Amino acid sequence: MIDLVMWTPLRFSAVVQHSLERSLVERTPHAIRVRSRCLEHWTLPALVAWLDRLPKRKSQGVILKAPDLPQISAAIERLSAAGIPVVTLVTDITDSSRLAYVGSDNESAGETAAHLVHGWMQGVKGKVAVVTSGEWFNGEEQRANAFCSQLACLTPQREVTTLECPNGLDAETYQRFSALLDADSDINAVYSVGGGNAGILSAFDYKRKACACFITHDLGEEHRALLSQRRLSAVLHHDLVEDMRRACNILLHYHYSDRRRGDAQALAGGASPIQVITPYNLPR
Repeated sequence: MIDLVMWTPLRFSAVVQHSLERSLVERTPHAIRVRSRCLEHWTLPALVAWLDRLPKRKSQGVILKAPDLPQISAAIERLSAAGIPVVTLVTDITDSSRLAYVGSDNESAGETAAHLVHGWMQGVKGKVAVVTSGEWFNGEEQRANAFCSQLACLTPQREVTTLECPNGLDAETYQRFSALLDADSDINAVYSVGGGNAGILSAFDYKRKACACFITHDLGEEHRALLSQRRLSAVLHHDLVEDMRRACNILLHYHYSDRRRGDAQALAGGASPIQVITPYNLPR
């Protein structure tokens, strides 16, 4: 039994679980059963308590999306000591005994977003808002920092404002982004790292203000619709089905191989390549 445990907006958890189901359809050497616990309103003590329950629930491995915090690292250490391997997904927990990380190169993704914003905003004045969830996710921090550094190299004169919107939920993101537009009417571009994109667009609409460029991540149903409507400029996407297949294979290999950690790193391979999806190359 493999456990999928994620602190994430429900829309993204649905995308991940769909990708997991598709990956399990592929031929694997052993049958895999998966339990899912995906919430957008975790508290840190509740998440740690859930991870600590998994040894009693006879978990054989955990695919985990969680904040990069010492309490989570300690919980991973306890799971590892109990013989339960952990693979981090989408965002890494670097100072931990996790077996492997599966996902995109988040620094490269942030740099790619900066390149796209630079190109779209050529000859257009205005400021860029970088929107994160502010929940200590390592991947979000890497993306945002890389974006700001690369954009500063490409367009030193363009100002960047960072906004934290906890949990990446539409309602609160709408309120916070509306307040940001009230405070700074020059903002007309967005790099959204943490979600809540429908709320951001609603804030632009309510203020009767155009968004010249909007870059975000992950091609779920909502983002497909927003791309089709030309509300998003581009979505940075990577193959979550392949990520889930690799994560499951890593956990299986842990139990059926004597070499374990070294092989797990080899199976994890490199970071998933980033695809730039626009309204003109939207896959079916």
